[in-house]
Amino acid sequence: MDIKALEQMQAWEVGEINASQSRITETIIERLSNLGLTAPGTDHRTGYMTGLHLAPGAKRRKYDDLQMRLEENQVYLSVRGDFLFTLIFDDLLRDRYIDRLIDQRISWYRDALARINESDDSDQFSNAYLIQGFDRAVYKAAPDYLEANKHVLIAESLRTEKDVA
Repeated sequence: MDIKALEQMQAWEVGEINASQSRITETIIERLSNLGLTAPGTDHRTGYMTGLHLAPGAKRRKYDDLQMRLEENQVYLSVRGDFLFTLIFDDLLRDRYIDRLIDQRISWYRDALARINESDDSDQFSNAYLIQGFDRAVYKAAPDYLEANKHVLIAESLRTEKDVA
């Protein structure tokens, strides 16, 4: 079966596969736009993959509901945001803000890990099982790392505030 699939892919050619995947990606983007998600223009993404952003003013709850429904069907999103980018500017942020920001991210990771752990992965094929196991490892390690190291960012912020005063 694998050889037949590869032969079919060769027959289709890369351009045709990309065009087909582009149509699917466009349909997904259109359907998700009513949840307040936006995607980069076609010149900034591939036909088979895109990034989605929560539009300013969009209701976060709709997005969270979508994420939970997808996870119920063992579809996991890679959620990224401005968290690390924001922390680059720790010297410009107040210590209380940094503390709250990191605590929120720790809570987010733990909630996501709980949802992953609740799913039944016993009937998954090996690749999905491996991916879910990797997700478990990352979502467990990230909050532990943040908890162990948040004092470094907070101390830097306090030092900078003292230097400015």
